[in-house]
Amino acid sequence: MASSRLTKLLKLLESNNESTRKAASQQICEIAKAHPSQLVPISRKVHALLYSSSWDTRVAAAGTLGGLADAFPHHSVQQLAAALPDSNGSAAREVQQGPGYQVHVLLPAFDLERVLKKGQPLLASGGQVGERVTSA
Repeated sequence: MASSRLTKLLKLLESNNESTRKAASQQICEIAKAHPSQLVPISRKVHALLYSSSWDTRVAAAGTLGGLADAFPHHSVQQLAAALPDSNGSAAREVQQGPGYQVHVLLPAFDLERVLKKGQPLLASGGQVGERVTSA
C-alpha cells in the first residue's frame, strides 16, 4: 500500500474545500478496498481525525469511516449465532425472534453471580476519558 498516498489523503481530509475532502474520503475507501488487510490501521488513522478541532475535518472523518463500513461486510446476529457451538457444548445459545427486536441471543449458561464475584469493573476509565487516540 502506498502509505505516502494515504498520508496525503488523510491530510486532505483536513482541507478547507468540501469537494477535496469528499474526494479524499472516497480514495481512502478505495485504498482500503484494494488492501483489506490494512482496514484496521486505516480506520485508526481516520479515527484520530475525529478529535480534530475543525468541525469539517470531523465530519469528513466520520463520512470516511461510514464509507469504510459500507465497503466491508458486516456480520449479523444470526450469522454470529450460527457460528457458535450447538447445545451439546457448555456454551449453548439459542436465537429467537422477539417483539420489538430484530433478534436477541439467549445465553442460558450465563452465570451472573460468577460475573459479580470474579468479574472486573468495566466503568473505570483510568483518567483517560477524552484523550486523543494516537495512531501507531
